[in-house]
Amino acid sequence: NKIYFKINDALPEPFSFTAETKSETNIELNWEKYGNYKVIVRCSKTNDFTSLSDSNYRSGDILANGDTVIYTGSASSFSHINLFSNETYYYNICSKLTDTTYSNGITIIGHTYCNSINNFPYVEEFYDGMPECWWQEPIIGNSTWTAEDSVLVVNNNNNSTRLVLTPFSLSDSVYATIKITLNNYSPTQPDALSIWYKTDNA
Repeated sequence: NKIYFKINDALPEPFSFTAETKSETNIELNWEKYGNYKVIVRCSKTNDFTSLSDSNYRSGDILANGDTVIYTGSASSFSHINLFSNETYYYNICSKLTDTTYSNGITIIGHTYCNSINNFPYVEEFYDGMPECWWQEPIIGNSTWTAEDSVLVVNNNNNSTRLVLTPFSLSDSVYATIKITLNNYSPTQPDALSIWYKTDNA
């Protein structure tokens, strides 16, 4: 008896496709081409991408499912500008195999920053729950911050979660003061509260 194996070659997809947020209105896309195949990059607000079959897509073309062609060619990066702040964008990249055939494509997600806060003093009392442009980054475990009855609460369970605030624009300030009211503090079971900051979007 003989056993036969049929091996289907994978389509030559681009790889290392990334979306790096640069500002409130700019997302930088980078990728590696597969060989000498040209690429087509599209953007969608709904993650619903059209099946490609045309031979002459151009930047700016709006396709059947509402996705937009934002780049075609042989480069390995594209700067997507003039975007809305605090918005999610889906990106799909394909290799152009022949005039009318394309690889399946790879989809990633990008999200623009919120507009910076530049009116001071800035006060957050959590009357309306967690502010829209604050987000959480778990460090250890899965603790979460919540806003309850105008109080910011964290269920730590010996875990650690970073709470990231909306960017502040302090370009016209010599110094900044941060005041935090800590409720239900226990000297016998103290929690560690650290404040970190950075001066750019890196």
